[in-house]
Amino acid sequence: MPKKEIAPKQALSVSELKNLEEEKRDLEQMIKDVNGAGPGSSRGSQIDVDRIKKNITYLDEQITDHSPKKIRPYQKDKMADRASYLADKIKEGMPDWDQMRRPNLYPGIIRQNFEWNKRNANNIKEYKQIMRNIDPNRASIERLRRMK
Repeated sequence: MPKKEIAPKQALSVSELKNLEEEKRDLEQMIKDVNGAGPGSSRGSQIDVDRIKKNITYLDEQITDHSPKKIRPYQKDKMADRASYLADKIKEGMPDWDQMRRPNLYPGIIRQNFEWNKRNANNIKEYKQIMRNIDPNRASIERLRRMK
């Protein structure tokens, strides 16, 4: 029986990781506040500290599981080649920046963009995933959109 491959987990963007880390810090601060309030205070008795600790553990798992992994140089080269190929495929038929900025001057451009998006959905998803691993700051397809 062939070995079943498990698909890699999706890497989160930089902003998504920052939001998770900020949420974790807020929960940790809440635990510190509850512990500082003392056992007899009304605030400490209303907050479920165990539940907060479980949420912190869950956030830690999400951060570690979905952070971009360290990639070996030869893998990065292969991924960069694939990203370049996908970028060329994605650019085909992509409405330019001016058309998307001023759709009233280009009748039907919204429909055209919607159809283009549907045709390229899988390529866009793969491109974003690769770019999040190579360079998380360049994962947006809007960088591929030509100016005019």
